[in-house]
Amino acid sequence: MSKDIEIERGGIVILAAMEKEASAISHNLLMANLRAEVFDTGIGKVNAAIWATAVLFARVTKDERTVRVPDCVLSVGCSGALDPELKPGDVVVGTDVAYWDVDCGGGCFPGQIQGMPPCFHCDLCLSDMIFDNLERDGFGPKHGIMLTGDQFVTDESVTSQLRKTFPHGRTIDMETAAIAQACWRFAVPFAAVRVISDTPNAGDGISRAEKYHEFWKDGGTASRFSFVRSAVRGAQSFVSVVERTRTSVEEVEKGLAKCLADA
Repeated sequence: MSKDIEIERGGIVILAAMEKEASAISHNLLMANLRAEVFDTGIGKVNAAIWATAVLFARVTKDERTVRVPDCVLSVGCSGALDPELKPGDVVVGTDVAYWDVDCGGGCFPGQIQGMPPCFHCDLCLSDMIFDNLERDGFGPKHGIMLTGDQFVTDESVTSQLRKTFPHGRTIDMETAAIAQACWRFAVPFAAVRVISDTPNAGDGISRAEKYHEFWKDGGTASRFSFVRSAVRGAQSFVSVVERTRTSVEEVEKGLAKCLADA
């Protein structure tokens, strides 16, 4: 990037895979008078990575000298449960995110892309503030590792193998790790909040696919995403802390510059 380009920080970006998720998220934000930019990326890792990169560094101001980068990025949507203790409607806040369908061979951990971390950490401060807000508002959030792969997993033998390979994994989706990787590359705080749409067949005779379609069937989509209000309030608290810190650092830098100039 040219040295003449300046970077401005500001705002919360939410990335969801599907239009119906983005619509439900936007509806809840509007009802609560909350502000965030919401985008539907399309399903899958490539779509998610393209949009994550676009919203991180493609928003150039009119003078073409300043790039506006968000204060934080949230991956929000529905997710399948890997942990059999989770149930539809549960809200999970990610602690770490990994690919379950990546294998770079010897010397790499399962899911690790060579030369990159074994997993991508969600920003601890941002995630904690989101979790605390969800807990305070009665959503009973869970937390844990989220897994991402380009497959809607319906075969319980695959789920069983994933539990062995990733014993601490709790959820599976098709976008979160790709967004986390983009944020990691560009050093932008990232968090993931997912609502469980489908769970393993626990002897109830109902398949994952049936549970997933049931999740969307009754038309109560907006209410299923009401948790996003609490999540965004938590993100706003994080942004306030970041802005105060940024202002303090700038004041210190100005003071040092003045001292050096006066010396």
